[in-house]
Amino acid sequence: MSMFPRADKHLTEPINHLEQIHIDCDYDDRKAWDRLGNAELSFVIQEVARCYDDIEYYLKNYHFIRRKDVAITTIFPLWESQEVFLEAYKKQFAENKPIRILVLKSRQQGITSLSTAVLCHMVFFAPNRRVLSMSDEFDKTSENFAMVKTAYYQLPWWMRPGKRYDREAELLSFDRVKNDETAGLESSIMFEAANKPTGAAYSKALFGAHLAEIGR
Repeated sequence: MSMFPRADKHLTEPINHLEQIHIDCDYDDRKAWDRLGNAELSFVIQEVARCYDDIEYYLKNYHFIRRKDVAITTIFPLWESQEVFLEAYKKQFAENKPIRILVLKSRQQGITSLSTAVLCHMVFFAPNRRVLSMSDEFDKTSENFAMVKTAYYQLPWWMRPGKRYDREAELLSFDRVKNDETAGLESSIMFEAANKPTGAAYSKALFGAHLAEIGR
C-alpha cells in the first residue's frame, strides 16, 4: 500500500482503499470501476478535477519520479529551485499569458524533472494536446522518456489515462486502445533530439514544449 509523502496527508487512506479494490479485482480496471460506490466515485471525480485545475496540487500529491538512489517516490517536497520555477509558471498562467520560461542554472537543480512533470500535467488530464520534450542528444531524450513513463505508471489506476502508443524515446500517446468503446484524450508527448539529421519538430502544432540544453 502507498505510504509515499504527499502534501495532503489525508489522501493516503482513500488512495490505499481504491488500490485494494483494484488488487481484489486482479488489476482489472473495468471490474474495479464496477465495484466503486457513490462515495468512491465522488472522491475520484474530485481528485481528477483538482489535479486538472491546479498543477501544484497534482505535482505535490500525485507526480512520481525516480531519484538518484533508484527509489521511486513523489516529487514532494519540491526543492527551493523548483518552487521558484513553479511560482513563475503559475504567475504567467494566472495572467493568461503564453508561458515562456528560460532557466539559466547550475546542474542538479531538479528543473528538468519539474519541466517534464509540467508536460505530464498538460497531457494526463486534458484532451487534444500535443507537447514536445527535446534535448540536444538522443541519450538525454531517452532519460526524459523514462521520467514520463515512471510518472504515468505510478498514477493511481483510476487517474491513469488510456495509453495507445508507446514508442521507446519517441512517443507516448494517450488515446483509446483498439476495440475500446471509451473515448480517449487524444493527447501525446513526443520526444526528439535536436541533433538528428532530419531536423526536429518540423510541422508540429504544439501546445507546450520543454527544450533542454538550448544553449547547445
